Amino acid sequence: MARMDWNRNRLNRLVENIPKKKESKERRREIEDALSDRVATYCRLEDGSWGLRVEGNPIVGSSVVVRKKDGTKASETVGRVLRNNGYQWYCTIQKS
Repeated sequence: MARMDWNRNRLNRLVENIPKKKESKERRREIEDALSDRVATYCRLEDGSWGLRVEGNPIVGSSVVVRKKDGTKASETVGRVLRNNGYQWYCTIQKS
């Protein structure tokens, strides 16, 4: 638990130090993606909606990099954590 808090605090400090200019949004996303050590993919949840399958312990409200089947990456925000099967966690996608 303390390790996750430390990682989240480190990420927040790095992101806060990035200039808040419009052209730096892409750079900010690159830094967040680089610090995100969790691998996620899209999956169907039990209720039929789309969700995330995250390796590692996801934090509600954190951003994860989702790798699609075609190799592209997308950034999604973890909503509610539903369940796990030992090493993978199933989560909802937070609405913006």
